[in-house]
Amino acid sequence: MRLMKILVLSDIKKWDGYEQLLLKYKPAVTVLAGDLTWDGCAASWTEDWTEALESMPKFRKAKKQLMEQFGVTVTSDVFHQTPFSFPSKRYSAYHSQLHELNQLFRETSFRQIRKRMHVDRFYNFLRHAGARSKVLVVKGNHDSDFAEDYSPEKINNIRGCREISGKRCTVNGVSFLGVGFDDSHSSRSLTELLRKFGKRVEVIISHCEQRHLPVLSELSPKLIIRGHWGLGRYLVNGVLTVMTSNAEYTTITYRSNSIPRIKQFWRSGKPVERNRESCPSGNRLYSWLRPYALDN
Repeated sequence: MRLMKILVLSDIKKWDGYEQLLLKYKPAVTVLAGDLTWDGCAASWTEDWTEALESMPKFRKAKKQLMEQFGVTVTSDVFHQTPFSFPSKRYSAYHSQLHELNQLFRETSFRQIRKRMHVDRFYNFLRHAGARSKVLVVKGNHDSDFAEDYSPEKINNIRGCREISGKRCTVNGVSFLGVGFDDSHSSRSLTELLRKFGKRVEVIISHCEQRHLPVLSELSPKLIIRGHWGLGRYLVNGVLTVMTSNAEYTTITYRSNSIPRIKQFWRSGKPVERNRESCPSGNRLYSWLRPYALDN
């Protein structure tokens, strides 16, 4: 089999810049391992939430009036009058009213802006990636947070893209199985997948909880790619498993007759040189999870 380059993305906070990775690596397969229309974190204090609010003229005007009322500076939200007396009642009152303002706009214009920032960019990326590689997509738990954002039908109607949650497909002779969060959330659904596909898959793409990884390893794949939580390369009952959610992106050089070569990159763009001491918290409780050397 010819060499296959795979680019893996998951748990996306912002879609900015990912198109350039396709031009840089020219993958045969682009894997999107869940939490793509929403990563579950931007609903309260992240940069995305702030960016969404600040893009609303009405919000900026209301916040400016609130800051003037309480004497807060534009740059730091710190009072000119009382620089050494925090937390003061006035300071607490300002932030209480600012919180109410945030919630008001979250229930109105924010939903539309969030869709433009996350959902529309996701589908734009699919169109870009699908014209340049085969794109395999599985559903994450936060892709269900907002109704109708994540649409398998819409994904499948984009050239080169396939939504494979609960499905198997073959690309360039390599069999892939998609295991979305809903497919793996119960032991019953996982058991049904085992019964249906047996040991006829080489690569599993999953957004499962960590405790379900041993069940996936029973399919004896050559590689498990997992979003949802964690970073690094591990052996799950001897099966090579790469966890991708804390990385900016992961590249895999895949051959059926040799060990896949895997590289991961931080959000800063620097390579991940070694596994975290504890991948998801509490991994030392699992006898089936072992670190895998990064120097292959």
